[in-house]
Amino acid sequence: MDPAHPPAQHLPYPAAPPIYEGPPQPRRTGFGRVAGAAAIWAAPVWFVLTAIALIVSPDPAYAIGGVFGLVVFPYLVTSLVVWLICRTSRPHFLLLVLITLAAQLVLLFMAGAGRMVGHS
Repeated sequence: MDPAHPPAQHLPYPAAPPIYEGPPQPRRTGFGRVAGAAAIWAAPVWFVLTAIALIVSPDPAYAIGGVFGLVVFPYLVTSLVVWLICRTSRPHFLLLVLITLAAQLVLLFMAGAGRMVGHS
């Protein structure tokens, strides 16, 4: 090696400047995720009420139609209300399931109270 000419040392390339992409987009909760959480509570209710309707009712087709309306309407309303509340945040799925349980219980109690007032 010649001391007058040391070997060339390679310098690293400079890093590219950071690209500004704007503020981070918030994570949103989709309606399907909320509907899935509500379905966890609606499915057992549907099964139990359908079994009772098939055993007790003299006309099972009419009873199953009534059960369908009794379960599907609160399910859709619960899904919509919880989605409107949680759409801008992204809660953990278990928390979403617990929120839908509370919303369905409130809705079912309100429906039951409305029926009791109507029959008195």
